Amino acid sequence: MNATKSMPYRLGRVLEKVTRQSGRLGTPDYGSWLLGKPQESQARRRIRIQIILTFFILFTNILGIAVSLLLNTV
Repeated sequence: MNATKSMPYRLGRVLEKVTRQSGRLGTPDYGSWLLGKPQESQARRRIRIQIILTFFILFTNILGIAVSLLLNTV
C-alpha cells in the first residue's frame, strides 16, 4: 500500500510525526520553509534551495571574517 502513495505524501507524513503535528494538518505541506510546497516543480525547488543555502554560506563566511577581524584587532 505504501508503494502507491506519492513521495510528497510520504515525506509529509514523516515530517508530521517528527514535528508532532499529526492530526492538526489537513493536507500537510512538507512542513519546512526550506522544502516548500508539494505543488512546486522540481527545478524551482532546486533553485530555491540553492539560493537559500548560498545566502546561508555567504552569511556565515562574512560572520566568520568579522569575528576574525575583531579578534585580530583586540
